[in-house]
Amino acid sequence: MYRLKRFLFLSILILTIISLTPITGVVNNVYQQNNHKYSDYINTLDLAYCTNAATFIASRYNDPAFDIYLEQLPSTLDYVVISNGTYFYTTRYDGKVVFEGTNATSIIQQTLSSLTSGRTWFERVLCKGVFTINATIHIPQYTELEINGLIKLANNSQSDILSIDGDYVYVHGGILDGNKANCPNGGRGITTNAIHTYVAIDHITIRNTKDYGIMWLYNRSTLFFSRILNSDSYGVYTNASSYDCVMALNTIKDNALGSVEVDGTTHVMFVRNIGFPTEGYGVVTFSGDGSTTNFTWVHNLALTPSEIDVTPLSADAAGSFYVIANSTHITVVYRGANPPDWSSSAPPSGTDNVVLAWHAVCIP
Repeated sequence: MYRLKRFLFLSILILTIISLTPITGVVNNVYQQNNHKYSDYINTLDLAYCTNAATFIASRYNDPAFDIYLEQLPSTLDYVVISNGTYFYTTRYDGKVVFEGTNATSIIQQTLSSLTSGRTWFERVLCKGVFTINATIHIPQYTELEINGLIKLANNSQSDILSIDGDYVYVHGGILDGNKANCPNGGRGITTNAIHTYVAIDHITIRNTKDYGIMWLYNRSTLFFSRILNSDSYGVYTNASSYDCVMALNTIKDNALGSVEVDGTTHVMFVRNIGFPTEGYGVVTFSGDGSTTNFTWVHNLALTPSEIDVTPLSADAAGSFYVIANSTHITVVYRGANPPDWSSSAPPSGTDNVVLAWHAVCIP
């Protein structure tokens, strides 16, 4: 009787341990490069959905330099530039009209140039209405430019629309139109006169440019919730000079040469941009023949994925495999017959018996 009770006790104990042990099936088959970047990607995604570009900069980086976006973004306007169609005027924070005339370019630029010289705090300018310009508007450092309306290149203009000319610049709202049909030598929507730092752009539409929508040569900067459409070049240009940048949740479509030109090894994190897919997932199905070890499918991503998770969804797919990828395809490679046992994990013969779920992310 004692032995029977002991046997029953041990049986119950073993069953309890088994029931509390997670059942994982096969080992998770993941292709990973720079796993810390994947963690950054996930954190970036969480932040991107709950903030705009300026506040993201301050929350994303552990750097006191970014606190200026949270602490010193002006709550009130310093200047409002107003268009009534053919006449333009600038009202200062105290209600006084300080600039006026018929040249939109001149009035906007005079306003930006009148901001406090040598400042180390943000000053805010709002452009309200429709403005047709014939030269590039230059934005100095520590400037927030809000657009409530449209800034468009005049016919036959040979210029960019906006140029970032300093660090700490925040541009948001409205529409920039390159008028490419009437500007055969027109330029970009937003460009830069040098490599600047802490530039935030969000909720803006850039369209119909003859050149790039945005020439992205910024460091620790962001492009969020914007639309870059219908350029005669790429929507966005970026290269190895851009460090610690994020382009997230933008729509970059219908640009003649493509959505984004990546020149060299970029340091930009692309997160869920429509028109430039850097994250994908799906389920693929194959038929095994007992000897085939490689199963390949097209991922349709803009770059070579660096993080890939593949999970078997059928018993015949649950062999021992690893994952490889290039700019167009993902391949699952099952273990072939090798010494010392000469066994193989190639899926057995069957119809649609190899079913795999996949998730891939491109993190430059």
